Amino acid sequence: MAELKRLLFVGGGINSAVGDAHFIAAQMDKRFVVAGGTFSRDQTLSLATADKWCVPSQRVFSDYREMLKQNIEADAVVVLTPTPTHKEVVIAAIAAGYDVICEKALATSAQQAVEIAQAVSLAARKCFVTFNYTGYPALRELKQVIASGALGEIQQVLIEMPQDSYARKSADGQTAQPQSWRQRDYDLPTVHLDLGVHVQNICSFLVGGSPAAIQALESSYGAVPGVVDTCHATIQLDNGVVTTWWYTKAALGYRNGLRVRVLGSEASADWVQSNPEVLHVARANGVNEIRERGCLNAVELNKPRYQRFKAGHPSGFIEAFANYYCDVSDALSGDSCSGDWVYSADDASVGLQVMADLHNSAVGQ
Repeated sequence: MAELKRLLFVGGGINSAVGDAHFIAAQMDKRFVVAGGTFSRDQTLSLATADKWCVPSQRVFSDYREMLKQNIEADAVVVLTPTPTHKEVVIAAIAAGYDVICEKALATSAQQAVEIAQAVSLAARKCFVTFNYTGYPALRELKQVIASGALGEIQQVLIEMPQDSYARKSADGQTAQPQSWRQRDYDLPTVHLDLGVHVQNICSFLVGGSPAAIQALESSYGAVPGVVDTCHATIQLDNGVVTTWWYTKAALGYRNGLRVRVLGSEASADWVQSNPEVLHVARANGVNEIRERGCLNAVELNKPRYQRFKAGHPSGFIEAFANYYCDVSDALSGDSCSGDWVYSADDASVGLQVMADLHNSAVGQ
């Protein structure tokens, strides 16, 4: 068995929205171990997190800068702090000689992402941004279906990601308030950093291409004042594909309604995250096909790496995250094939520039 890679966490404490997901995903396939960290600015929470995760208390630090000075043997630093702090923490970890795994979005602006990518390049390190939705085997199956030409010429891609976190009310009629840093917009509106980067990543993952024309509309419908919470965008890519994106935090009834539809000249495909193991393909001759684990017509879905349990017992969000962490492990080991799956700082710079162009299009309306 290969030696486990050692991770140092910055952020991700027990009060974090993403900490447990990263912790479980990183270790599900025996690729990583959490060797230490600064899990929270609150030392009590940081120590409680370490206790929960069985991390020795002597490897818990009150400040990430102090941790980086210790020259602890580790393969990567995982950055799970709020997005506005990413640039500072990522560049510090790179300067200390570590590779980095960073929660999306990499930064709050395209310029910040470029500066991070430059720091990574100058230090000859690696930086990966976690976009776990592309870890879903069914989305990887869809990528394979598109590449095989089974859908014909790709014409349209429609991606929607509605959520209701800025509109949903509790039993006493109060609207839940997000973390304080999410109650304002930055160089880019926070909805682009939380949701838009996922949509852009999925679109690029499936069909590639760069935006040739963008028309977007930003709106505010939720209960958090002064922030953009909804975006409608139509983008023509330079490969001829037209893609429509809708993402929002003010769509009542949707916890996470991620759906991806790809329309080609010979067939179309449809995937919905709430039924994550099933890919629907509809052909021009009227034949409808279902691809899922265990079906003879599946290719990517049937690869051994995705068979953690027998077909019929569906995998989900954490497993997709774990798939992505396996890809990061391969990339840290120098596996060139892993580049098909992971998202680098350079990729994130391109994605955030798309978000900036989209935002500028909306502002100019």
